[in-house]
Amino acid sequence: MSETQLNLLPNNLFNRRFIPNEGGGGAVALASIISLVVSFITIVAGLWMATQFIIAGLEWMSAGGDSGKVANATKKMFNALLGLIVVVAAIIIIKIISLITGIDMLNLTKVVTVLKGS
Repeated sequence: MSETQLNLLPNNLFNRRFIPNEGGGGAVALASIISLVVSFITIVAGLWMATQFIIAGLEWMSAGGDSGKVANATKKMFNALLGLIVVVAAIIIIKIISLITGIDMLNLTKVVTVLKGS
C-alpha cells in the first residue's frame, strides 16, 4: 500500500503528516487531525499553566503584605499546578492503557489503520 503524504499545514506543524485514505472515507486523515488537536491542546495547557503560575507569582510579590492577596496568589499557583498534574496524569494513564492493550492510543492514525486492517 503506497502512502501519499500531504503537508496541510505550514512547515508540517508538530512534525505530523496527514495521510489520505485511499479506500475512501477519510478515517486515517480524521485520526491524524484529532491526534494533532490533542497535541496542540496539551501544549496550550502547559503554556497556560506556566503563564498562570508566573502571574500568580507576580501577584504574590506585589501583594505588599496583604494576606488576602497572598492567599489569592497561592490559590492561583495551586490551581495552575493542579491543572498541569491533571493533564500529565491523563497522558500517563492513556500511555499505560496503550502499553497494556498494545494499541498506541496517542497516535490515532495507527489505531485506525489497525482497525481497518482487521
